[in-house]
Amino acid sequence: MLKFSAIAGAGIAAVLASATAADAHTAQEVRYLLRDRGFYNIDFLDTNPRHYQVNACRQGERFHVHVNFYGEVTEQAPIGPCHRRFGWWHRGY
Repeated sequence: MLKFSAIAGAGIAAVLASATAADAHTAQEVRYLLRDRGFYNIDFLDTNPRHYQVNACRQGERFHVHVNFYGEVTEQAPIGPCHRRFGWWHRGY
């Protein structure tokens, strides 16, 4: 019984350790997350893995966006209009 609880405890510790490591997002993953939410023209201002700061456009409006360690948008403030850009890589807002 003692051997089983030691193995179970080690398994739980391994799962918890991997869960926190898996929650960290790279700048590229944050870029993909923001694109999935409709943002484009994404410019990173701060690439600290604990708290990314980004300026990005969505529907013609430019936003200052904060993304936390878990990939969640924690702040989003409009900072002005986006300039219309033409080309196949932009949506043309």
